[in-house]
Amino acid sequence: MPFWDPLFKKSISPDSVKVKALEERVEKLSSELKDSQNKIIEITKLLNYAISSQKQLSLDMNIIYDSVNQVAESLQANHAEDDEKYFKWRWTVNDDDDLPN
Repeated sequence: MPFWDPLFKKSISPDSVKVKALEERVEKLSSELKDSQNKIIEITKLLNYAISSQKQLSLDMNIIYDSVNQVAESLQANHAEDDEKYFKWRWTVNDDDDLPN
C-alpha cells in the first residue's frame, strides 16, 4: 500500500460527499425540469385549444350577426305595411282623457 493512498482516501471523503450531494441535487433538478417542460407542453396545448375555440366562436357569432341583420332588414322593409296592418288601433285610440300628458 503506497504512502499517499490513505491520505488520498481521507481527502476524497469530504469531497465525495459534496459530489454525491450535488449529483442528487442535479438529479432532482433534472426531474423537476422535465416535469416543468411537460406542464408547459400541456399549457401550450390548452392555449391552442382555447385560441381555436375562440376563433370558431368568432366565426359562429359572425354568422349569427349576419343572420340577425338580414332578418332585421327584411322586417324594416315591410314595417310600414305591418304598422298599418297590425297596429292600426294605436292611431285610432281616443286619447282625450282628463289626465295631463
